[in-house]
Amino acid sequence: MIPDPKWIDALSLPARVTGGITSACIVLLLLDKAGVLPLSVFGLIAWHIVVASGVIFGCLFTGSLVDLAVKQWQIVTKPRRLAAERQAIRDEKTTERKEREEQALRRLDYLSEEEIHYVAASLSSNSQSFQTWVNSSGVASLIGKGLVYSPGGEHHRDHYPFSFCDFAWDAIVARRDEFIEKDKTLKATKGVRR
Repeated sequence: MIPDPKWIDALSLPARVTGGITSACIVLLLLDKAGVLPLSVFGLIAWHIVVASGVIFGCLFTGSLVDLAVKQWQIVTKPRRLAAERQAIRDEKTTERKEREEQALRRLDYLSEEEIHYVAASLSSNSQSFQTWVNSSGVASLIGKGLVYSPGGEHHRDHYPFSFCDFAWDAIVARRDEFIEKDKTLKATKGVRR
């Protein structure tokens, strides 16, 4: 005879039911021990059924309590965990940004003649922003190197606004004399070649 497979449904009972069955099994065993309600009256196997039921449903009830405790712990620690995750993301973004900035600053040593001209012109006018033709190859190179950006929008194509990134501008200002001298040297060399 094959047992009815529906008995497995008992394993999905709510915690209050498994706790109640566990408590009932404990009470029956205590009453049997005290001699008030001997389980042997119900048959030879009754005591074993009560013990087995108490163990099974006791384990299920304990599992439910552990699950509830874990869920409560997760609720309590969720804000702290989320804050730590957000901080880790911010730290990662900051690290990536610093790496990009350092890489861009290393490119200051390898600027073309036209790029140096834009740097020197901005330094001479003491302005982080400048205007030039929208399709300037020198400005496109500076943007590609991560040193310059454009605010975008609609502007006159011959007087399109560009700005040096703050980190780049600080490094450029610190090397002001070097870039102005390079620009003068390149202009003088260009004049001699003609």
